[in-house]
Amino acid sequence: MAKESTTSNDDIPPIKRFLSLKWKTLLFLSVVMVFLNVSFYLMQKSSLNDNYDRQRAAIHVRDAVTIKGLSEQAASVLQKAGELIPELDGMKAPLALGNADEIIRVFEKHWPLLQESIGIETVAFYAPNGVALATWGNTNAIEEARQSIQNAMQQVSATERPKTVLNCKLVCQHYVLVPVLSEGRFSSIMLLGTTLAELIINFKQIAATDIGILTELDTPTLGTKTERFLPNWKAKIVALTNSNVLGKVLQSVANNNSLDNVLKNGVVSNVASNSYDIWLHPLRDLADSGSGYLVTIENVSERLSEIQEAGRKTIIIGILGFLLSESVVLAILWVPLSRLRRTAIALPLLAHSKYESVRTNIGRSRNTGKFIDEIDRLDESAIELSFQLESLERAVAQRSQTLAEKMTELTRERDFVRGLLDTAQVIILTQDRHGRILLLNKHGESLTGYTHKELAGTLFVSLLESTTLPTDFLSMLKEVARGQESLYKHESKLIAKNDESRTIAWLHSHLENDSDTAPSLISVGLDITDRKEAVSKLSWLADHDSLTRLYNRRKFQEVCDTTVSLSLRYNHSGALLFLDLDSFKYVNDTLGHQVGDTLLNIVATELSKLIRKTDTVARIGGDEFAILMPEIDTEQACQAAQKICDHFHGLTIPGLATMQRVSSSIGITMFPEHGTVVGDLLANADIAMYQAKEFGKGSWHVFSKAEQERERIEGIVLWRQRIESALVNDGYVLYYQPIVNVISGAVKHYEVLLRMRDVSGKLRLPGTFIPIAEKTGQIHAIDHWVLRSAINNLKTLSRNNPELSFSINLSAHAFMDPELLTILHDLLKSTKIRAERLVFELTETAALADFTAACDMMNTIRNLGCKFALDDFGVGFSSFYYLKQLPVDYVKIDGSFIKDLPDNEPDQILVKAISNIAKGFGMKTIAEFVEDGRTLKLLRDYDVDMAQGYHIGRASARLLRTG
Repeated sequence: MAKESTTSNDDIPPIKRFLSLKWKTLLFLSVVMVFLNVSFYLMQKSSLNDNYDRQRAAIHVRDAVTIKGLSEQAASVLQKAGELIPELDGMKAPLALGNADEIIRVFEKHWPLLQESIGIETVAFYAPNGVALATWGNTNAIEEARQSIQNAMQQVSATERPKTVLNCKLVCQHYVLVPVLSEGRFSSIMLLGTTLAELIINFKQIAATDIGILTELDTPTLGTKTERFLPNWKAKIVALTNSNVLGKVLQSVANNNSLDNVLKNGVVSNVASNSYDIWLHPLRDLADSGSGYLVTIENVSERLSEIQEAGRKTIIIGILGFLLSESVVLAILWVPLSRLRRTAIALPLLAHSKYESVRTNIGRSRNTGKFIDEIDRLDESAIELSFQLESLERAVAQRSQTLAEKMTELTRERDFVRGLLDTAQVIILTQDRHGRILLLNKHGESLTGYTHKELAGTLFVSLLESTTLPTDFLSMLKEVARGQESLYKHESKLIAKNDESRTIAWLHSHLENDSDTAPSLISVGLDITDRKEAVSKLSWLADHDSLTRLYNRRKFQEVCDTTVSLSLRYNHSGALLFLDLDSFKYVNDTLGHQVGDTLLNIVATELSKLIRKTDTVARIGGDEFAILMPEIDTEQACQAAQKICDHFHGLTIPGLATMQRVSSSIGITMFPEHGTVVGDLLANADIAMYQAKEFGKGSWHVFSKAEQERERIEGIVLWRQRIESALVNDGYVLYYQPIVNVISGAVKHYEVLLRMRDVSGKLRLPGTFIPIAEKTGQIHAIDHWVLRSAINNLKTLSRNNPELSFSINLSAHAFMDPELLTILHDLLKSTKIRAERLVFELTETAALADFTAACDMMNTIRNLGCKFALDDFGVGFSSFYYLKQLPVDYVKIDGSFIKDLPDNEPDQILVKAISNIAKGFGMKTIAEFVEDGRTLKLLRDYDVDMAQGYHIGRASARLLRTG
């Protein structure tokens, strides 16, 4: 198989096009020449523009000075006229007296002369308080400028000095207000006015520049021509030289530029292939007060054309110089660079091992003259290099072949080691001499939560919980790193990135290395957290009841053995109290197992409170408790029993009516008086407890030996008769409880349960009669009846349910029954039922009672095709050892670990452990006592195969569902 390429498209160098050195030189020179020409052109253009801007600014200053001078000259003429008028014949007296009628009469004869000779258009006389005495000329213009004139008159009155006013609204007038003195006293004010026409004409003659007058006007008045109104500037053109052409220029400038910008910097506008320089001069700069603007417009087309022409000449000269330079350089470089190009084309052939072609091509272009240059030296070096490379290539080829063989071998070894590190389900890391981590495998990354890059360079000891390290940890690790010790083992807690603590079994080995940075240690860690927790939980569960957390029967028996032995040694007496809750079955059946479990927990808690510190309490059965009380006499034991009965009488079940009270019947047996064997003491206490029940609920009774014998004989005789009657009179009934497939949800398997109907019609559970049947030898007959009835019923039901299968319970004595195999073989043959549809259930206790006999019987039955299930698994922990040897197909997890599964972490750990163990042995698991959906979901998560319980379906005489 071809090896996959690891080179990406990004690693492939781009293909480059060849460009000759002469063209590169020519291109570089071209760029330089273009840059120089462009720079020279830009510098010259900038210089011309700067000169133009300076000329433009100088012209603007000149025009402003000219306008100012003409304005001052006009004001001076009017002021001098104002000084002469009081000297005219007959004017002094009327002006001194402020006589309006006399002023009008006298001045009337002088008015035509002043109009003709000086060009005065308006004359007015005012009293010092501003009251008009007489007016000649354009009175509308005076009224238009009334506010400005009044302000000026106030200043004249205050300073007795002349003031000028420029006003341009409807018309433009230049006014001078002159104070009139009579005998040194301020007597009146004279106003003289003229138009700005003379100023415009004079400016045009002096500056040879067009000029106009703009007035401030928000909206056009009646009669204002549209082409004279500038809306953007809120102004009107009052007067303008060459108005036919320049009016359009002003309109264009006003539409494209703001008034403030033109006031500050002026503007150059291009209109109809002409360029115009426009400046505005505020009238307020020409007089003491005034409104409006003078606009100067100069045609600068010729000057700008000169600048453009100079730029074109510069470009033409630069292009000609550029072409000439290119031609000269190209002529000089053509021949040597052509030779160099041939050499450059030949040199790349060295990379393709075409050495002879290189020597041939270079030899053609070699210089045969007397003088050599750099290119000749290059050609000689290239030829020499071709010989050397040819020799080296032969040597490299030989070494490459050797290296390729070595690399292939190393690659195989590397891939093997890498695969081993990544697939191993253990932590593998390497450390240097100082304990710093160098390498970490993938399982180590997933377990610690850190990546290899995050841990590289960190101290290995920083990952471990210091309190769990051996005292000699650091010293031993250093000894292994130095090679003084080859191996070091220990267990410690590892702290993951998410602060989770895991228990790891470490094995550290020495690696031979000389460098401080090279690996000196390889550490292999196995995660044993789950195993540790499981061992701890199983150890606790081996001694305790998972529901009440009290000692279980096995642990209680151990404590009893020790206590009874001590009592015999020191001649002390003690008591064993056996408690059975009254009406517990009624509570379980009517109120549910959850309430029953609550009641058991209440009883366990209260008993723990009532006993002495030296006493031991245990749950030894469903609703049965036992209390071991060392160093106590009969009277004290009776007092303790009465105390318990009285205390229970006052208890109620939380959440239920007060009438549902707790009560128990207590049997008392003394040791060593009534026995020294734990089994006998429990049996005697059980008998005493039943005697207490005869007295009524909430009673206690002390065992006596006479009651023991009578009770035993009467009970056995009575139940033997009942068992025999049921066998003869068809008193046994089979019930069927469905077992669901947890994954698919299908119900195709049922457990067959036995019930006995007594003379009163009441159904009895197997626990009430099976122990008696085992003692009397009637158990074999019951096993035979169950086997025949179940298989015959399966045949009948299989007509509609061909996939149906049954689980049938066998007693512990079935392995001693010589007829069982014959009956089973005959039934399979007569009914033609497939043997694999029959699963026989036996308890752990029955299987382990006679392990050899059980294995022989089970193997014989399995050879017929039948299957086996180990019932109530998990209660007897000794069977873990035998599980792998028992020929069973199913493991039924005891219901005590299932009914409280969602809320009991120890039960969860145990169920997961049993499921994993069964899977490892190739067995399937069945969970009992499944009473809600939460439990069923957990079982699915724990990979349990099947389940039964009230949530799936109660036992019934009919099949509830067939799946």
